This record gives sequence, structure tokens and C-alpha cells, in this order.
Amino acid sequence: MTPLGKSWLDPRAALLAFVLAVAAALPLVTTSATRRDFYFFDVTLTSDTAGITQFFWDLGHGINESDSSAQPLRIEPKPVVYRFMVPPGTFRGFRFDPINRPARLTLAGARIVDDRGRVMRVFQPGDFKPNADVSQLTREGETMVCVVPPDSYD
Repeated sequence: MTPLGKSWLDPRAALLAFVLAVAAALPLVTTSATRRDFYFFDVTLTSDTAGITQFFWDLGHGINESDSSAQPLRIEPKPVVYRFMVPPGTFRGFRFDPINRPARLTLAGARIVDDRGRVMRVFQPGDFKPNADVSQLTREGETMVCVVPPDSYD
């Protein structure tokens, strides 16, 4: 029972409840008029050498360092999935540098997925073409074996 003349509502409690409600709603509020999607290039790799692996995309400016995503590559005898973030856009081409030094690698399962994991594009082993830094690129089923020669450091 409340005393006469007293409100059952405490103004401090009401203010606290309002502040907490606003804080809880903030993650749902955006200033963007449209949702911004993003994508990933996923590839499964093994390597006998540690180095840097890098994925490039061409949005109309050619292949360049600014339009790329790189990750450290560890020595892995068992296949590991590497994921590279890719911006949205209309692409003119892609380039994948599996490593920046001499090595023997395998790659498989290359694909682009959206932020929900939906597959947008699958790259077949035949889609990969060697560049000047690759001395051997051979197909073994759904896996590509890549050899980067001893004199190659990109």
C-alpha cells in the first residue's frame, strides 16, 4: 500500500528504464538508408612454408594493393580454410597469390560467399591460371597443387 499523496512511480526509476531501453535499441538503429552487404573469398590451403597469402579484386581500377586482402599463411599439413573479406561491387577480375615466397601448396574449395554464408560463386580448379611466380600448377581431382620456385619472392 502506498502512503497518501505519494506516487507509486519513482521518477529516477523511470529515467533509468528509459535510458536502458534506448541503449538496448541502439544496435538496431542505423543511419544508413540501405543495408551494406559484404562478401568473403574462402579457400582451403595447405603449405610447407609460412608466408603471406593475398586475394585481389578489380572494381575497375585494375589489380592493386589497395583492393586486396592479405593473411598470414602458416605451415599446415592438414587443410585449413582461409577467409578474405571482399567489398560489394561489380568485379572485373580477381587474382589470388597463394604465397609470397617459394613453397609447395594445395588449394581447394575456392568460392565467394555472402555474410550469411550463401555461396555466390564457386571457382573450379580450371579457373586458376599460373602467373610468372608459379612454376607448376597441376590438378589432382578437385585440388590444385601449386609450386612456387626458389627464386620467387613477391
